[in-house]
Amino acid sequence: MTAATPIRDVIKNILTEYSTLLGRLFESLSHELDGRTVIASEKPAHIMAQIIKLEARLRDAVVEPLQAKIDAVRTEMQDQDAYTRKLAGALYENKVSMEESLSALEGESKALQSGQQANVAFTDVLSYASKLSKYSSAPPNFDPNNPQLALAFEKPYPDEDRIRQGMLYRQYMTSQEASAMLDESSESESEASDTLENIMHGTEPSAEANQALFDLDLNPDLDM
Repeated sequence: MTAATPIRDVIKNILTEYSTLLGRLFESLSHELDGRTVIASEKPAHIMAQIIKLEARLRDAVVEPLQAKIDAVRTEMQDQDAYTRKLAGALYENKVSMEESLSALEGESKALQSGQQANVAFTDVLSYASKLSKYSSAPPNFDPNNPQLALAFEKPYPDEDRIRQGMLYRQYMTSQEASAMLDESSESESEASDTLENIMHGTEPSAEANQALFDLDLNPDLDM
C-alpha cells in the first residue's frame, strides 16, 4: 500500500482477502472433519494466524490513522472553544467599559446642560471673586513669575515677644515685673504715651507709634 492509496481501496482489499481466508478456513475444517489429509499451509491454525495478521494490517492502515485524525479534530475543537471563551470575555469587558464611559459622558452632559441652563451672570462671578480676595492672597514676597520658588517661613504676627510688650499684658503685671520690664521697654512706652497724647490732641501719630500702641498681649498667663 502506498501513501496515495485511498482508505476505501485499502479496506476493500483487506476485506476481500479476509473473505478468502474465511473460505479457506471453513474448507480446511470440513476436510479435517471428514478425515481427509490437509497440507500444512491449509491447516486451520495456519489460516487463523494469517487472519490475525490481516486484522493487524487493518488496524494499522485504517483504525489508527482515523483515530489520529479524530484526536486532532478534538484538540482543534478544544482550542477553538478556549479561543471563543477568551473572545467572549474580552467582548464582555469591552461592553462593561463602554457602558461605564457612556454613563460618565451622560453625567458630564447633564452637568453641562445644567450649567448652560443656570446661565450665571459674569457680575455674580466677579462679585464672588471679590469676596474671596478679601480672605485669600499670595504670601509676602511671592513672585508670580516664579511660583515654584520656595519662600522662607514667616511666623504669624504679632509674635509672643510683641504680645508680651503690649499694654494689655502689662495691666496684669506686679510692680516688680513692671519695674523690670520698664527698663527694657521704656522707649516703647514713651512712644505709646506720645501716641495717646497725640490722639487726645487730634494729632495723627506716626506708623511706628501706632505699632507700639497696638502691640497687644493676647497671652498674659504665659511666662517669659
